Amino acid sequence: ADQNVTVIEWKVSDGDDIRPGDLLAECEADKATFDLRAPVGGRITGLLAAGETVQVGTPLARIRTADSAAVAPRRVPVEERPSVRRRAVAPAAPSVQVAPAAHPPLVGLAGIHFVTGSRQVSNEELLRNFPGRTAEDIVQRTGIASRFYCGPDESVLTLATAAARAALREAGLTLADIDAIHVSTSTPLSISPSLACLLHHQLSQDGPGRDVPASDILAACSGWLYALQVAYDHCQVRPDARILVVTAEAMSRFLDPNDFDTAIVFGDAASATIVQGPARLAGTVGRLHRPILSARGEDGSILNVGRIDGGACAPVEMHGVKVFPLAVRQMNAMLQQACAGAGWSMADLDWIVPHQANGRIISAAQHRSGVPAERVVSNVARYGNTSSSSIPIALAEMLAAGRSGRTALAAFGGGFTFAAAVMELGRTDG
Repeated sequence: ADQNVTVIEWKVSDGDDIRPGDLLAECEADKATFDLRAPVGGRITGLLAAGETVQVGTPLARIRTADSAAVAPRRVPVEERPSVRRRAVAPAAPSVQVAPAAHPPLVGLAGIHFVTGSRQVSNEELLRNFPGRTAEDIVQRTGIASRFYCGPDESVLTLATAAARAALREAGLTLADIDAIHVSTSTPLSISPSLACLLHHQLSQDGPGRDVPASDILAACSGWLYALQVAYDHCQVRPDARILVVTAEAMSRFLDPNDFDTAIVFGDAASATIVQGPARLAGTVGRLHRPILSARGEDGSILNVGRIDGGACAPVEMHGVKVFPLAVRQMNAMLQQACAGAGWSMADLDWIVPHQANGRIISAAQHRSGVPAERVVSNVARYGNTSSSSIPIALAEMLAAGRSGRTALAAFGGGFTFAAAVMELGRTDG
């Protein structure tokens, strides 16, 4: 039943000598993941690029055997055969009727505001460090035409403060009205004080202050959804609570300008959202179900930001070929879980807002989901990858354009972290 196959990771390299049954690669087909093992011994003389999806039957590798004549594939004993992990099939429903569990009350989002760095950076500007490349190369590779960097007098804190003040101002609130502050960031100014505490200090200069919980959340590009789950749970205990959720990313401060794979992708931005409990849904612009969160530990060899190396902070490092298939697969899996938790199907969705990682990942995730392309929101061309700020930026633009309806959100980030949520988008009076 499988039509396509993708090599997730090669376990061998061109020129390696192998024996029959050796593990060659981890692969993914439409309905299964599996280990690819060598049918014969010999020397590897060619490998398909990892991450490339091809039709079943396409050669993935070439092996030169000791005998130049055709060699019949070795029959691999049962104990050596690949273990194919098929997607679990749900057991038959019990004959007894079980009442559906009641869904917890929804929480409201009272406006979403964002700011970007003040310096717009075009593809042409970045290409000064990459002779032989073109602006079209970047667009084809990432779907990105421009991104924003912090100016000389800007920082992740100034962006966070500007976004938070805009959200509070529109809601007619001050710090004294807020019950907690949670900031998602991959690029804090310091470990302590946290960016949330620094933001609290800035906001306390504007008027009456208040001591409230304030903390940073380090979940990379999934951070906004991680922070929303913390706010959601707070609001279940305190239905009248107001939580300030901020994303703040200054990725340009952590880029190696000579690393083409990362320099062309990331941008700087912050967002601020006021999450209100079930007792304060009137006038909100979105009603949120509880976000679904997960993670799969990784040692940082595939994706890391700010690794401390010999006492110095290393720039962003990303192995895009390995990130790509996992990001696509996990975002869709999380979407399915979030929809099921709300009693929705993917067909019920009016909009999907994926993390704006790059154009290729968004396109592949859309194709895998089966949702029509016109219902998948993308603004990566204008802003690049702004990490945890990317989803709230897209939602803010959707609200400004008058879009509404059943909306699903999905993210994947370093760590690896992944998350999804569903919500009713659009202003309500009750």
